[in-house]
Amino acid sequence: MSTTNLSELADLIYPKSKGLKKIKKKARFYFWAATNSKAINAMTTLFANDNLKPILANNPEILEKPLKPFLCVNWSNSERIKHITEHYQYIDDTFGANSNAVISSKGISILDFESLSGETYRVQLYRGASREGGLGIRLVNDKDQSVYALACNISGTTTKIMHIGMLQGPRDSVEDRHALIKVLTKSLHGLRTKSLLVEMALMLARVLGVSEVKAISNKGHIYQALRYIGSKRSSVTFDYDGLWDEFEATKIDTYFYGLPVFTPRKDPLTLKKTKRKMYTKRYQWLDDSEIAMANNLTPWLMNPPAINSTHSAIDDSVNSSVETAIESSQAA
Repeated sequence: MSTTNLSELADLIYPKSKGLKKIKKKARFYFWAATNSKAINAMTTLFANDNLKPILANNPEILEKPLKPFLCVNWSNSERIKHITEHYQYIDDTFGANSNAVISSKGISILDFESLSGETYRVQLYRGASREGGLGIRLVNDKDQSVYALACNISGTTTKIMHIGMLQGPRDSVEDRHALIKVLTKSLHGLRTKSLLVEMALMLARVLGVSEVKAISNKGHIYQALRYIGSKRSSVTFDYDGLWDEFEATKIDTYFYGLPVFTPRKDPLTLKKTKRKMYTKRYQWLDDSEIAMANNLTPWLMNPPAINSTHSAIDDSVNSSVETAIESSQAA
């Protein structure tokens, strides 16, 4: 790639930088391009696609993704290029002309519900995080504040794999966030908000036909990279390993856990009477939400799936038995 083209790309990526700061950023970008021209060429070729051009125009820093640690601390340069380019190709194949709406800062709403306090919450797809995933799922309150967010990447040729690289709770700007999380958990029949985001990611995987889901471990998170020694590394306090264990995940290696695409569920009949009803309602809410998500995604998809809750058929007979058991215990 010529120096002229590199200069144009640098101007595109850093339009607001001026003076010495801009010179430093451009010099850094030239160095990256010289040492990893394969990544720059792959990204510029990819975003020459008509459906992806607007994504680059709205977020030119996307070109830097393969030049820095991305999603997994152990991914090599070639692995980063592969996963990132396959991800955006998948976005194009899946959403077509709607790709820019999905991969934007505003995003699209794929689910909404009301909490016990009367507040409306929306689950949105958006462009994700710069380093931890090119597709995001976030829970937004009625003030348009992100309460919880998850970032992932979908790649693969024949078999599609979702890699989850981040889960992030509410920022300090969200008022009474601890009380808010408490109300949300109660509203969702005991389902914690961080678990809700994982459930949403697994729902999305099922709706889109993604075959595998891999989730980053504590040691695999990109802020464990040598370049992030200091503030960023210490800022990650979330216990990813512990959460994946709750979903009965299998440890693949030091860096990833394999999550079951179909979330393991407790048999309500084996639970104490006080919890039986709560879990039955939770599972019904999740089944209804999956159907709603599929319905809401349909207008955005190139090839909409058949709308059907993947858990419903399995749960119908269980729910019937649970209802009978509850009625019997109440009669007694």
